Amino acid sequence: MKDPSSSTRKPEASTVMVSPGCASLTLKVSWARGSSVSSSARAAPARTVSAAATASSAIRARAACVGSSFPMACLSSVRTVAAILSAPVDGLPAQDPQRPRQGNGSRSGRILSLWREGSEPVTLLVSHALVVAVFAVVAAVSAACGSGSEGVISGEVRFARAVDLPEGAVVTVRLLDTSLADAASVELGRDVIHDAERLPVRFRIEYDPDEVSERNEYSLSARVELGDDLLYVNDTVHTVLTRGAPRNSDVVVVSTNPFDACVEPLPGVLHSSFPDRELPADAVLHVRLVDVTDPEEPVVVTQVIQGDLGDFPLDFELPHEGVQISRHHRYELEAEIVAGDELLHHIPREEWRRVWLPHCPNDDLQLVNDVFPADEFPEE
Repeated sequence: MKDPSSSTRKPEASTVMVSPGCASLTLKVSWARGSSVSSSARAAPARTVSAAATASSAIRARAACVGSSFPMACLSSVRTVAAILSAPVDGLPAQDPQRPRQGNGSRSGRILSLWREGSEPVTLLVSHALVVAVFAVVAAVSAACGSGSEGVISGEVRFARAVDLPEGAVVTVRLLDTSLADAASVELGRDVIHDAERLPVRFRIEYDPDEVSERNEYSLSARVELGDDLLYVNDTVHTVLTRGAPRNSDVVVVSTNPFDACVEPLPGVLHSSFPDRELPADAVLHVRLVDVTDPEEPVVVTQVIQGDLGDFPLDFELPHEGVQISRHHRYELEAEIVAGDELLHHIPREEWRRVWLPHCPNDDLQLVNDVFPADEFPEE
C-alpha cells in the first residue's frame, strides 16, 4: 500500500476565468471526498437561479446559473459530469478486499482515492469531467448572453498594416441603420476609444436587439481623429447582423493622408514560366518601382540590385527609406536579369509591369510579377 504522505498530492481545486462575450465567468471546481463541485457565473442584468443534482453518493455538483435560459443548461452540464463519473473506466482496479475502505466505499470514493494516488485512468476521467464542466457552463453563459436585453458587436479597427497613432488619438466606431439611401443613418450604438495608441484596436458596441429588424440593413463605421483632424476612416461598407451578414466584423480604414510612408522594406517575388532555364552564376537582378502617374516623367521610387540569385522564384526587397506610396498614383514594377552585357529575362510589356498599390507593400501585399526570356519575348 502506498504511503499517503509520500504520494504526490493532486490539487483539490481548479479555477478558470473566461469572458464569452457579454459576461465574465468564474468556474471553480473542487474535488474532495464528500465535498462539492461548484461553478458560478455573473452577468448583468440578470436574475440568479440555482440548480443542483447529485453526481454520486460521495461527489455532488452545484451550479449557480444566470439568466432565463440557464436552468436547463445548468442541469444539463451537471448531468453530463455525473454521467462521466458513473461511466465504465478502462483500467480501473478492482477493489482490494484486504484494503480498508475509505469514505462510504462508493464508486466515487474509490475514484477520488485512486485519483489522489495518481492512477492514470482515473486522472484522465476526472480531467475529462473538469473540461466538460468548464465548457458546459461557458456554453450556458453564452446562451444567456444571446437572449439577454443587450446585444454586443465586437471586432477590430484595422489599417492595412499595424500603425502607431499620435498621442491623444480617438477611435469612434458606430453601429448604423443604413437601410434608407435617401435618409440619414440611424445610430444604434457606439464605442469611443480614447487615447488609442495603435491600429489595430479592438472595439465593443452594445445595442438593443429590439431595435433591429431583419428587413433592414446595418453597418459599422469607424473614424480615427486627433482633435479636429480626421486621420483614418473606412471607405468600404461593413454590413452586420441581418441579410446574411455576420454578427461581428472588423472595420478596415484608410488614411486621409494621400501618401503612406513606408516603415519596412518592400517585399516582392519574381516567377518565371520557363523554370528549365537555369540562371548563370554571375546573373544579377535589377528591380525598380516606378511612379508612372505622369507617363512623360516617370519617377523611380526605389530600386535594388541583387546577385547570388539561385533558382526561380526569386525573392527581393526594395529599400523603404523615404518611400511614400499613394493609392491615387499609378506604379509599374520593372525587372531585368542580366549576365554581363546580356539581357536574360525582363518584363517586356507595359501592361504586364503595372501594379496597384493602395498602401506600402508588406507581407500581405507583396510585389509579385513574372519575367520572360528576352530572346523569346523582345521589348515592345
